[in-house]
Amino acid sequence: MKSPRTIALILAGILLVYLFFLGRTGVALIWSGDFVGALLGIAVLVFPFIGVWVIWREVRFGFTTQQMAAFQSENPIEDQPLDFAATKALVEEQPDSWEAWFRVSIAYDQAGDRRKARESMHHAVTLYRAQT
Repeated sequence: MKSPRTIALILAGILLVYLFFLGRTGVALIWSGDFVGALLGIAVLVFPFIGVWVIWREVRFGFTTQQMAAFQSENPIEDQPLDFAATKALVEEQPDSWEAWFRVSIAYDQAGDRRKARESMHHAVTLYRAQT
C-alpha cells in the first residue's frame, strides 16, 4: 500500500491538471467575445486560484507536521504514554510549546477525535512556525 504522503501528492497532481484545464476553459470563455461568456470565464478562473491556494496550504501543513514528527522522534518530551490528563497538564504548564500541542493532537487522534486533533495540530504548527 502506498504511503499517505504519496497518495496526497498524486491527488494534488491530479487536481492541478484539472485546475489547468478549468483555467484554460476560463480563458477561452473570456476571449469568446460574448459579455456573459467573459463574466463566466472570470468566475471560472477564480476557482483554480482557490484550488492552488488550498493545495499549497495543505501540502505545507503536511510537510510541517512531518518535520515536527521527525523532531519529536529524535527529542521525545517524556516517556509516558499519551493520555488526555498528561497531555492537557503539559499544555497547561507550557501553553506556548508546540511540542505540548503536538502531543495533545496525537492523543486526540488516538482517541478518534479527528476534528480536535486537527485543531490542536494547526495550533502546534502555528507555534512551530513562529519559533523556527
